[in-house]
Amino acid sequence: MWLAERVWEPALVRDIADAGVSYLTLDDSHFRAAGLDEQALNGGYIVEDQGRTLTAFPASEKLRYMFPYSPVDECIEYLRSQIPVSGESIVCYADDGEKFGVWPNTFKHVYTDGWLEEFLAALEKAQAEGWLVCSTLSEAYDGVEPLGQVCLPENSYREMTEWALPAHKLAEYETALHTLNWTKNSGKTRI
Repeated sequence: MWLAERVWEPALVRDIADAGVSYLTLDDSHFRAAGLDEQALNGGYIVEDQGRTLTAFPASEKLRYMFPYSPVDECIEYLRSQIPVSGESIVCYADDGEKFGVWPNTFKHVYTDGWLEEFLAALEKAQAEGWLVCSTLSEAYDGVEPLGQVCLPENSYREMTEWALPAHKLAEYETALHTLNWTKNSGKTRI
């Protein structure tokens, strides 16, 4: 299941499970808000409410920003960096399809300039090399045990949590973010 705007609250589990859904994807920010670190974000987790359960997969924000904007070799190298020392790792990608040709300038980049064709060829090569398995979320749900159980707090994807702020708080946030970016890029440390 793709949850609209990835707006989550724990009580949704019961209704979603009662509707016959077994698994869904949420942004990895939901899982970070529950206290999981980066190394724990490559696999599904059980979420529960009133005895009903679902498996929730953290969708990678990094991949959401990389696909289709980063060079293909960088995308593949990032996927390779997610190979665990032992066992399997599920790196979930879920995003708006419009960025693959509908958003401004994406059609030329993705199709005319060949980003998608090059990316798909690189995925095929990685599969042939044996270090990557491309699968649907259903196949991941059926084939790999959840990593554990997590209690995800009310949340949405990172940008939505910013956009939902009252106007004056959003302005304060953007000012602080601009200041932090300026400080980071200026080579100075400020506290």
